Amino acid sequence: MSTDLSQKVTEVVENLAADEQLRVLEYARSLVKRPTGSPGKMLAASAVGISRQDLDLMQQVIEEGCERIDASGW
Repeated sequence: MSTDLSQKVTEVVENLAADEQLRVLEYARSLVKRPTGSPGKMLAASAVGISRQDLDLMQQVIEEGCERIDASGW
């Protein structure tokens, strides 16, 4: 974080009540702890054990079930 931006954040936080400062701290910590996804290479490697027939079936189900609008569902 740039020094200028860090100073601006500090100034804003300093003007908050103690309970609000705690909320900001908790939020900032939650941003640091965000879970990360799996790299594509790992996902591709896990697909090795899936049979071609199962892959074709999954593709068919996805194509048939996606991009459809259920007018009564909205």
